Amino acid sequence: MHELLNTRTNKIISFPQDVDELTPDQYLFYLDLVLQQMVGEISDPQAIKRKLFAYFTDLKLGWKMGTYSEEVIESIWSSLSDKIDLLDSFFDIEETDGKVMYSMHVKCGMNLLPAWNKHKGPEDMLSDITWGQFKICLNALKMISIAQEEDDVEGIERNTMDMFNAMYKNPQPLKGGKKYKNREIPDTVLYHAQTYFSYVYELITTVPIPINGEEMDFSILWKKEEGDDEDSGDKSGWLGITFGIAESGVFGDFKNVDEENMYNVLIYLYKQAVTARHERKKRPLTPKGE
Repeated sequence: MHELLNTRTNKIISFPQDVDELTPDQYLFYLDLVLQQMVGEISDPQAIKRKLFAYFTDLKLGWKMGTYSEEVIESIWSSLSDKIDLLDSFFDIEETDGKVMYSMHVKCGMNLLPAWNKHKGPEDMLSDITWGQFKICLNALKMISIAQEEDDVEGIERNTMDMFNAMYKNPQPLKGGKKYKNREIPDTVLYHAQTYFSYVYELITTVPIPINGEEMDFSILWKKEEGDDEDSGDKSGWLGITFGIAESGVFGDFKNVDEENMYNVLIYLYKQAVTARHERKKRPLTPKGE
């Protein structure tokens, strides 16, 4: 946390230093600015930082600000510039062709929106979602990518909604077995669902994940080693993998597998992959052509 001393009240003002320190309300406000930056509604980094600073510190600008000239208002903000620039920590800053680019970052393995409108979301690093939820989100992520290439806005929205519904559950079902109808969900909430899952998936597929004191390198499930069949002809994907796990009976039938914790299933697949590669390395090399 950043800390400032209010010389008038002699009180300490604390405000977030980076994304992982945001409260849910601060996070949704931040995402709204991220989306505005993405569509070009607001592009000036200084203007974004001023909005963040005012919100984070609960800065009371007052109605009188509307009566001041632009020069006076600018001088007020300039007097706070060194404090406002502390919020550079929320940006990925790069210099390209002599131009400094500010990009607001949102990647975080913590779930900064643990609940929304009575819907409970997953824990940090998706630690409590099921294998079935994981598959739904993976499929939605793939379909979003396809929809983006085709400029299919409806497809993007539909699959992002599927991702949200898979991860966020309402613990109070309607009476009579009725289901909740899809209500209008803020873009910030849907954007969070997509970016949060995407980043955790990125981590799972690229870097070791600490589990029970051990570093589990699940990335081997997505990498091919020399000697692996480049195209086995099997296009069944995660559905076929689920059938295979169900056939082993280690977690029960297909439904039981889908209800199992995602990480338990990944650990099982990891163990199978490590064992298979170890066995392959023990085999004697066979000259090509034989």
